[in-house]
This record gives sequence, C-alpha cells and structure tokens, in this order.
Amino acid sequence: EALQAVNTGISDQKRETINDEGVRLRESLQFAAADDESIRIARDILNRASAESHVDDAVRLAKGHFAGDLLNNSSVQVLRSVLEYDSETVPGTAAFVAALDAPDGNISLETGEPEQQVAATGFLQPTERLLMEAAIGVSGAAQLESLQSQLRKLTPRGDASPASGTELNLPKEKIDLLEKLEQLADHDDDAIEALGYAGLAMFYYQEANADNLRWSGLCENVDEYTLSARKKNFEPPHLMLYRAECLRKYGEAEESHAQFQAALEAMSEEVGPGEFDPWVVPAYRQMLHHGLGTTQLAMIAENGDGGKISSVMHEQIGEAERQLDLASRIRDIRGATDMGIAYTKENIGFIYLYRGVWYIGTDSNPHWKQALDHTKSIDATLAWNLAVRYIAAKELEKALHEDPDAKSGEIEDARSAKDVARRAFMHWPCDSMDMRELLKLMPNEFDDDIRRLRPECEAA
Repeated sequence: EALQAVNTGISDQKRETINDEGVRLRESLQFAAADDESIRIARDILNRASAESHVDDAVRLAKGHFAGDLLNNSSVQVLRSVLEYDSETVPGTAAFVAALDAPDGNISLETGEPEQQVAATGFLQPTERLLMEAAIGVSGAAQLESLQSQLRKLTPRGDASPASGTELNLPKEKIDLLEKLEQLADHDDDAIEALGYAGLAMFYYQEANADNLRWSGLCENVDEYTLSARKKNFEPPHLMLYRAECLRKYGEAEESHAQFQAALEAMSEEVGPGEFDPWVVPAYRQMLHHGLGTTQLAMIAENGDGGKISSVMHEQIGEAERQLDLASRIRDIRGATDMGIAYTKENIGFIYLYRGVWYIGTDSNPHWKQALDHTKSIDATLAWNLAVRYIAAKELEKALHEDPDAKSGEIEDARSAKDVARRAFMHWPCDSMDMRELLKLMPNEFDDDIRRLRPECEAA
C-alpha cells in the first residue's frame, strides 16, 4: 500500500510537469489574444519592404522579452518574419555571381545563363539579428515540446566554475543559442551587453528549473549573470525572481528572501502607458508568493533562539501562511493539477508544526491534530507532506497518551497514521525528495526524527 502510494505520487508529479508546461503555453496564447499591437504588426508584414519598416518594432519586442515581457505567438511571428525577409533571396544570374567573385573585380553580364537565386543584402544590423534570434531561442518558442533537461548532474555550489554549453552536454541548437547570447553579453554597447547577461540568466534558469534548480553550472550561472546585468543597471523583476529561486533552493534563506522582497517592490511600481507590467504575469506572482512564504519559514528555523518564542516570530509565521495561501490559490487559478497545488500547500503543514512546538497553553495542544488534518486534505502523495504527517501523528499520539480523557480509538488512529506515513516516506526515492531543503523548513526539533528515517537521503 505504501509503495503504491509513492508510485502514484511520482506519476502525478510527472503529469504535473507536463500540465505546467501546458499552462505556460496557454498563458502565452492568452497574452497573444490580448496583444493587439503584435497581431497588427504580424498581419502587416507581407513582403520585404513591410518587414524592413517594422525592424524597430521587432527589436523592441526582443528587448522587451529580456526585460521580462512574454513573447507570444504573434510577437514570435513578427520576429521570425523580419528575420526571414532579411535573409530573403532575389532573382539573379550565375554569370553575375561569378563576376562578383572575379579577381579583378570587373563585372561583365552575359545573356543566356540559367537564372538562380542570389541572396539579397540584409537590412538588419548584426546586433539586431542577434537580439531577435536570441529572444526567440530563450523564450522556448522553438522547443516547447521539450520537457526534460539534457543536463547531467553537477557538483554542489562553489565546487566548480560556471560550466559552458559543451560541458553541460547541451544539444547543438542550445549551444548555438548560448553563443548568440554570449555575443550580446560581449557587446561594446553597455545596454546590449546587459540584455545579453539577462538572456544568459534566463537561459540557465530554464535549464536549472528543469533539473531541480541544481546550483553548479546552472543556478550558479543565473546568480552570476543576474549580478552582471545589475552592474549594468539592468535588473528587471523576473531576473530577481530567478535568482531568488536559485538562492532559495540552495538554502540561502535570508539572501533569497531579500531578493524576493526586492522583486515584490519592483513589481509593485507603477508602469507608464504601453510599458510592460510584470504583475500581470501569473507565473511571476506565483513564484513570488511561494518564495516569500518558504524563505520566511526557513529563516524562522535558522533564527530559532533556544526555544524562546517572540511575538515577531508569530507574526512571521502568519505572514508565511498568507503568502503560501496566495501562491496555492494562484496555482489553482492557473489550472494546476492537485499535485501542482500540493507543491505549495504542503509547506503550510510546517506552519502547524511550528505552532505545535510553540504552544504554551494548559489544554491539549490542538496544532498536532490540525497539522495531521491538513496533510490529509492534500489530494496528492508527496515526500514532504508524508514527513509532516509522520511528525504530526507521532506528536498527536504522544499527547493523547498523556491526556486522561483521550479515547483508545483516537490513539489508535494517530498510531496508524504515523505508521502509514513512515512506511510511505521510507519508500520515497531520495533523488526526488530534496532532504536538504526539507530539513531547512522543518522545525529543528524534528530534524533528527526525519534523519533517522532516511539517513541515506541527506547526501543525495
């Protein structure tokens, strides 16, 4: 039974990965439907002349994507149309081509030669073409169907320098994209250089996100390139979120929380007419609220003061609960599966455990039962939810044994819930559990309980 529950949970996780990709695509289409300007431009590009007249619009769309604006079907069509017409061929003759290659440079047109296609002189500047090609590539428009990272697992943070595309075993199309982004980041113009750094941070975040936000060669590069863009006075909110996510996953709770707070402030700023508003992107808001809630929990665990509980800590735990509730509701509105919603809701279980530890009332501690009920309300099997259920049931069983009014059935139910959760947790694969982050969120009082169950997972 326990093994079947684990297998079901892992299958549900895979389905949620595919569903989340579908949600992202649907949101892109929704933005496309509302993007009247891009639709108008795309329809207006009918030939080479009209494409050339919209170069500034295409460059604006490309730059906007590096600043966090979403590319959708219409805006990608604009970029691709301009690129295609820039590379368009025109009628010519073989003799004309040969004459252009003549050593003396003399051109002599002969008649009767078979006609062939000759490349026209492009109207795009090299940097304009780089910006457009890189924007399309980093948007994922060319590989939406790819749901699995091609990356191999690397070493922990600080043990290796940022890896190149070849070191990461990336496919050729991604190596080509990396080269374009690196060219932009090596540009003489500071503004273009900053866009290149932003594109590199976006690229590596996509790869890191597909590989459980691993640090070395992935999130490490997100951190580096985001800070490089910041030095060029370019730090749009989505880069702050990506860096904060990487820091959160690595365990830098305070630095990550500060970065999430900076992103919140930046996203809350008023934007002018026609300017991109990052607040309208549901995925950004979901990431923001989830990050603020989980990093707040991690900071509470880090800053625990020998069991002394302050009113500030109660306020912090309440704020964490508010943020996580917002994130789970946004996931639901976006169309996440039950598993997707559980990714956020399972973190609220830690909050009940903290309140259970902090309880100083004379009556029976109500928080263990609340924590247990919360885990049962989540319609998905996840390792962290099982860990919270095990601790909650264990503490509830202990409290009931000390309660003279407790009924034997209540004690047996708690013991049964504890044993079922323990067996399922012990079957969960270490490589999909993230024990390290689990221990950073769990109240310190229970770390040893979790370690004893799966000591081999801490190094996974």
